[in-house]
Amino acid sequence: MNRQRLYADSLALLEQGHQEVQLDALRRVHGAKLIELNERRRDARTLGQSVKELSDAVKAKELQAVALEQHMQRMSQLLEHKKQLASYESEYEQRQRYYIQESERADAKLFPDVARAKRNSCKGVIVAPDGLRFQSDRISGLLKGLADDGYLCFSFNVDLNEVIERGADGFYEYKDEALLLSWLTKQKIAPTILCTWVLQSAWFDLLPNKTIWYDLCDHEDVLWGMDATSRLKHYGLLKDASIVTFSNRNWKKYVAARQDAIELESGSDIAAVSRVSACLEV
Repeated sequence: MNRQRLYADSLALLEQGHQEVQLDALRRVHGAKLIELNERRRDARTLGQSVKELSDAVKAKELQAVALEQHMQRMSQLLEHKKQLASYESEYEQRQRYYIQESERADAKLFPDVARAKRNSCKGVIVAPDGLRFQSDRISGLLKGLADDGYLCFSFNVDLNEVIERGADGFYEYKDEALLLSWLTKQKIAPTILCTWVLQSAWFDLLPNKTIWYDLCDHEDVLWGMDATSRLKHYGLLKDASIVTFSNRNWKKYVAARQDAIELESGSDIAAVSRVSACLEV
């Protein structure tokens, strides 16, 4: 009996010792895990700080990139503006040099006699210089309407075989601006200039006496663009023109400074053409 109790007590002690060993091992594992967890937390905090620093650095670089892009856009716009300015002034000067040189060489006597004869009986002379060729149908239509009303009208046409060709009574097409300039100057004619584009002024600014009829028939990007000099020329023409017309209500905003501007859709608008004719006779 005593042996059995002693054996049972020994087993109990052995089991208790085994459990204590296991518990001690678990404590060591738990301690190691806590240490590892704390290390991971420190690493996470360090990594989080690094990520924040990296994120802040990326945001700073992005802001710098945006600022640089905006600066580049401003510089590009400035360069384009200066390029357009130089282009307009250069084109104006080149055209004038050409007109001056060629008109001095041109023989005004080569101008057809039929136009001279008509000039003596007409109400006045109207000239449309080389300009917006895609608007040539509108321009020739307006001039044909005024030719029917008794004016001598000249419309530019680069595709002519001859220097000048006669159309309807009082309406002529020509392709040599220098020759026409020479004839107008030597005959001391003060024509009405149908201006549809600011660069046409390089030609008609050489005429000492003239009347300006300013016709707005397209978007500002086409007529004068972003260039400050050409825009100023537009305002100058708007101010100095004896007659201002516009082809449709989309362009009315461009003539807001002229309360007397006439909406003139086409040469078939007889009432509007009559108003223009009446203004020219004043």
